[in-house]
Amino acid sequence: MILSILILIAKVSFADSLVQYAIIIDAGSTGSRSFIYKLDNINIDQDDEDIRVESFRGLRKEPGLNDFSSFYDISSPAYELHGGYLAGYFLPMLTHAAGIVPDNYHNTTQIYIQGTAGMRLLSDEMQTTLWVNVVDELQNVEEVPFREGIRLENMGTIDGHEEAYYAVLASNFIAKRMGSSLKPKEGEVMVGALDLGGSSTQLVFHTGSVSGNAAVNSNDFWSHSYLGFGVNTLRQKVWDRLYMEQYGNDLSHPSSSSSDADAEINSETTSINKKKGFSRCAMNLIRSLRTTLVGSSRKVAQKVRDWTKIFGVKKITYVSNPCGNPGHEESYDDYNGAVTGVVMRGIGDVEECLRVIRKVMWPNTASTSSSSSSSPEEENEKDKEKPSCIPQNWDTEACAIDGMSHPHVTKISDDEPRVREYFAMSVYYYALDCIRSFAPTTIEEWPRPSTNQILTSVRSFCSVEWEHAELSYLGQHRFTSDDQFPYRCLEGLFIVTLLNEAFGFDSNINTITYAVDLDGLEVEWTIGHALAVVVPKLNSEGNRNGNGERETIVEGDGDDFIRGTTSSGTTTAADDDDGRSDLSGAPATASSDISIGIDIGLQGVSEE
Repeated sequence: MILSILILIAKVSFADSLVQYAIIIDAGSTGSRSFIYKLDNINIDQDDEDIRVESFRGLRKEPGLNDFSSFYDISSPAYELHGGYLAGYFLPMLTHAAGIVPDNYHNTTQIYIQGTAGMRLLSDEMQTTLWVNVVDELQNVEEVPFREGIRLENMGTIDGHEEAYYAVLASNFIAKRMGSSLKPKEGEVMVGALDLGGSSTQLVFHTGSVSGNAAVNSNDFWSHSYLGFGVNTLRQKVWDRLYMEQYGNDLSHPSSSSSDADAEINSETTSINKKKGFSRCAMNLIRSLRTTLVGSSRKVAQKVRDWTKIFGVKKITYVSNPCGNPGHEESYDDYNGAVTGVVMRGIGDVEECLRVIRKVMWPNTASTSSSSSSSPEEENEKDKEKPSCIPQNWDTEACAIDGMSHPHVTKISDDEPRVREYFAMSVYYYALDCIRSFAPTTIEEWPRPSTNQILTSVRSFCSVEWEHAELSYLGQHRFTSDDQFPYRCLEGLFIVTLLNEAFGFDSNINTITYAVDLDGLEVEWTIGHALAVVVPKLNSEGNRNGNGERETIVEGDGDDFIRGTTSSGTTTAADDDDGRSDLSGAPATASSDISIGIDIGLQGVSEE
């Protein structure tokens, strides 16, 4: 009798339940990464408040999808090589996901591939060409799983506002400030989101009124995507600036070189990449196959011998790099992809690095005119003396970048004593977690420090000799590859400058939580995309399981709102677009425990 009652209750309570899987691939500027989501208790007849999301870590593949554009551009010398590249590129990610998604769901699993900043840099015509070829190649390769779910309508490039919107939805859903139907929780202040990638950064926060009766939409948020202010593009601009200040504007023919380099390598610097007709995208593919130059001058000289054979480079020129750890050396390729024979030599000068970062972020603070009687070197010296952009009033303004001013980032209203909190994801977390793990002075009050606390730690990190870092720290951080580690000093200083001077966060107030994983869910914009796009689509289509039937679910309880478990699967050691690298089998460190199960309540924080 009791068993019959339980069965009846299960039928009544869960007869309309639905389990479905979705695969979302983030096609970033330097790589693509797959996310596998199990959406539990999707229901087309009732409210979606009790949807559970379970995430599984997917694979990472380099380079970025945008780097294939040369192979699909009929005017490019590389066009004749284009056949089948895209299918081979995405196949490992989909094959890995097929081992996670149960077989009976393969026919109903939808594949979403969404391009971000890297794809936005391409023309609309080239973007369309790539998306059409992605679908065509994947649908015509027998080994590709989920072919029924590969549709052109699920592919595309999202703009910066959409990316920011999805990030803030993910943040509020994971923080339980918002339900899966996108309805805010009564009495809660919605958190803002900060996302930092390779080619862009996003700032987004809620500006509307909170009501539990209506779902939020993109109009309820202020958001902007700052294209060109990602860590990779910023680093390129910093290096360009350093070279210009030290040697002038002619990158093709450095005016001088160090004596120790001359002892190893003779003759002149040449660059033949451009003469061969390869675009920057094609060169990115070539460079991704080349070992990054890291190490001593002897290693530099050996690398240049390799360049002589491949690229025609015959001499190296050293540029002092204040944003690199002392003793670190790395090859410098110019923004057009040309191998120049120039080597960046780290000196770990924090104040000088901050000066150059500011000049890159606010170039209009420097004079754009020059006297015909002044040499480039004299103009550069004058430019060094120009004032930096410093906010004069934290309560009302910051130094706008990208020509975009914004409301106060933490002040909600004059009559609201609480302040707006933020989740910072991607490189914000990866870079700072690396720094706090290995800096002589750690970041205090992690994962919610003030930017002053961050800066103190970054200063000590940048002073670490590269010889020591190379021997002791490489391979020790889960989200930092060996190639990425040398850039963490610059990234840490850029983050502090961005938050304090560009966005206007008070350097003494702890309002930002740096997070990668909360309650088993990675803090990624892809979760917001799943809630805002995938779930409504599944509801409208009324998908069934692999047998065409609705699935009954009786596991879990009412309090298990978010049930997330992560499967590591097989990962690569390649950097994400956002500077992340999953290193399988990396030794455990303080940063290996990535779950941050914290209460991000607003008690005790006020706007002073």
